[in-house]
Amino acid sequence: MDTFILILVGAVGIIFGYSMSRAHMRAKLAIFANTERAPGKQKKKNVLLKHLHDHGKLTNAEAQELLGVSDTTVVVYFDELEAEGKVVQVGETGRGVHYTLAN
Repeated sequence: MDTFILILVGAVGIIFGYSMSRAHMRAKLAIFANTERAPGKQKKKNVLLKHLHDHGKLTNAEAQELLGVSDTTVVVYFDELEAEGKVVQVGETGRGVHYTLAN
């Protein structure tokens, strides 16, 4: 019985150590990937800001077409720009929503 418990504890330790090392490597990879993508992301956000400056407003669909990215990506960009205080969302949901530059 003692041998079984010792083997069980050892196996759990090995599994736990393996999973922790994989999580650590995934975190390092995520940091690297985000660092590599940051300049391109900022350029695209700057394109949105320039379009807003030139045209006054921008919808999600227009931003998707302008940047050639998905709906989810555009939402992330607008959420970040809104959190930075650079844009304001006008409307709650649906097709009537658009974004303008913050005052």
